[in-house]
Amino acid sequence: MLSAAANTTLARKLIPGLLRHDAPQWRRVAVSVLRDMDSDESLDDLVRLLRPGSDSFVRAEAAKALVELLKERGEELSKKAVLLPERTDPKADRKIWPFERRFPGRLALPMAEAVVNGETRNEAIRYAARAMRIEDSQYPEGRRFLKQWRNLPRDMGLNRGINRLGKALTATGMFLLTSFLVLFLGAQIYGMANSAAALEVEFSPVPGTGCG
Repeated sequence: MLSAAANTTLARKLIPGLLRHDAPQWRRVAVSVLRDMDSDESLDDLVRLLRPGSDSFVRAEAAKALVELLKERGEELSKKAVLLPERTDPKADRKIWPFERRFPGRLALPMAEAVVNGETRNEAIRYAARAMRIEDSQYPEGRRFLKQWRNLPRDMGLNRGINRLGKALTATGMFLLTSFLVLFLGAQIYGMANSAAALEVEFSPVPGTGCG
């Protein structure tokens, strides 16, 4: 029985041939094997499959595989963007991918391009692909989507600010309410104490009356 290391070595030797195979299913298998190998080297290989000029089917499969890894290995993936060529029109790219500060468009956009006519589980990549399809849309619905998509980072920032303000106001309100209750209860207790003292004086025997 082959060891895990031997299996990995054998798989790496077979993958280049599978990626060039005429049958799509074998090319899909090659990409799946790279994804399942779960190593730094296989991650590099998956990213390189997104390079311009690669087989469109393989690019789409690689994009889907990378999307599946985004949630758990997003930070690691973002550092792999340097394996791909620099984009030639950053200004236009920002309209399609407005999240450059969160994840590099140098990697996100090739992923979106690869699945532009397909489906992907990641909403951000899916919306970027949709923005590519309707970039020059003359329909009101398309233009509205593009505007909302491009403004999404700003709106998310505003929403976070509103949430923080709401939490601050809630905390302030709770503090004021607590302070009010303390003062109110304190006043009540003080009043009750004074009333009790007054009652004690009122019903106490007066010296010299001979009570008792």
